[in-house]
Amino acid sequence: MNTIERYAKGKKFLLLLAVNLFVIFVVLVVIEIASYFFMKHATVQMSQGMTSGEFALSNPVAFAGTDDFEEVMKGMSGNTNCPTNRIIFDSISGFPRFEIDDIECDGPENIVKGLRKTTNQEEHPKNHIYMFGGSAMWGTGSADRNTIASLLQSYLIANNKRYAVFNYGFSTVVAHQELSRLKTLHLDNGDVVIFYDGANDIWQGVVYGRPSGTIIGYNEANSLRVLLNKIKFFLFSNSNFYSVLGWLKHQKPSDMYSECQKLDSAETISRAERGFDIYRTSLMEAREYAEVKGAHFFHFFQPMAISKRPFSPYIQGLLDHMPLDIKCGLDVAEKGFQYYKDRYRDIQREMNAFDISEVLDSASSGREYFFDLNHVSSSGNKKVADEIYARISRLLN
Repeated sequence: MNTIERYAKGKKFLLLLAVNLFVIFVVLVVIEIASYFFMKHATVQMSQGMTSGEFALSNPVAFAGTDDFEEVMKGMSGNTNCPTNRIIFDSISGFPRFEIDDIECDGPENIVKGLRKTTNQEEHPKNHIYMFGGSAMWGTGSADRNTIASLLQSYLIANNKRYAVFNYGFSTVVAHQELSRLKTLHLDNGDVVIFYDGANDIWQGVVYGRPSGTIIGYNEANSLRVLLNKIKFFLFSNSNFYSVLGWLKHQKPSDMYSECQKLDSAETISRAERGFDIYRTSLMEAREYAEVKGAHFFHFFQPMAISKRPFSPYIQGLLDHMPLDIKCGLDVAEKGFQYYKDRYRDIQREMNAFDISEVLDSASSGREYFFDLNHVSSSGNKKVADEIYARISRLLN
């Protein structure tokens, strides 16, 4: 084969490749357009194949009126330049921490000295407010400026109260672990310590039988799954055809839910009793530690999507689209929540403790806040921050 023939053959190959790629592109465009119109006329049926997060974001009533929905969507889809940050366990503090202590990027969640960023933080504070809790306190589902801690900071500045707020929220943690982290801090006379929790304690203590908590290094042990989930979320957010495929996949009802491991009533009660005792003891120790240092201690029992029946159609839709492992634990979690709520009166008699578990109830508020079992949009954070500020402001100078 001479040079001219080889050139002609190579040119022919490139031409065929270009034609094939063009045809594939046209086919994909046609499929996307067809999928768009299919989705437009099959909204209810389409929702059957979604995860709870996809369901909430396809019908984002929880984010109505918020100013950070697009930022949250961007962060959830992984469409940012933020580096992957492993969660590691700090055996000294008994608390998880991030491998990278400081991250400022184009995502909704940034980290300053190992903590979720509190915006407009008081630079010359008279005292400090330390806020503890799980991912709800961290602010999953909101931009930095709309976490509970940042909103509380904005209220303090607006009312000329010179306190700097620090957000010690972290995913999965329970009160027992919050106590361990609190004991590593230096508290000054007049500081304020706030614990906002309950959901993780119920889930870990009653559903899983691990009331002292665990550190789930999910993004470290399941890096491939995390990557795949980001890809799936990106496709869901940007591809109509992907959503159609999800719907087709779920047309045959699954019988896996019937195979959930069931807890009998006696075991559920036993776990609830043991879990609540550890929960209460942890809060009592936290209050004692704070008060010995001259600080004020407050506790707030947080809302969950299952806080109050009857569930709204939207909340029921969220629950119906939960992953199987969450679905399997919902009945136990609901019983555990009611047990903790009933026993919470014991805690209220012993400290500045407030049950705000119904503050986000859709029936009384007239709107939805949850986008999964425990997490709420920034409008929900504002309701919680309002409640917290109203309770603590009388003690602030």
